[in-house]
Amino acid sequence: MYSRYEHTTIASVKPWNSQIPILVSYLISPHSFNNVHDNTNREKVKPMYIKSRTLLTAAVSIIALIAVVSFNGCAALRPTAVVDITGTWRADVETPEGNLEIIMKISKSTAGVFTTTLDVPIMDAYDIPLSFSFENDVVHWELEEFGASFNGKLTDPSTIEGTSSQPDGTTGSLVFKRVE
Repeated sequence: MYSRYEHTTIASVKPWNSQIPILVSYLISPHSFNNVHDNTNREKVKPMYIKSRTLLTAAVSIIALIAVVSFNGCAALRPTAVVDITGTWRADVETPEGNLEIIMKISKSTAGVFTTTLDVPIMDAYDIPLSFSFENDVVHWELEEFGASFNGKLTDPSTIEGTSSQPDGTTGSLVFKRVE
């Protein structure tokens, strides 16, 4: 005979959640698992008390939470957002002669090839081609005819921070802000 918790036996679990307790109880104790769908063998089915159900629910919830946290914590499984770096970027450099405005224009073909040019309006220099690469938020470009280069990182969707290098070994920080 069952105790006062007879209504909580595995065989009497409501249909919407009947499979989880049956499977979990079988995994926990397969030797006490009887044919729970056969109503003639109800006496063989061991009662699942409220405490057991609460513990079982808590255990399943913890396992599910661990699985979710593990999946969210694994960067390799997480899809990465595609960053659009194309557009016009502007950097202002303070020099002894005054402010030097540098404009970088980045476009990308349908084949995924970047075309990048540099403008320095104060020097009347426009559409200077750059050798450009962008991967994993890292930006690199070279101004081959002058031996200058830039290494930086996209720190947010509208900022590229990095260091420029000149042929004479001079380096300086350079911050590009998205114009459009």
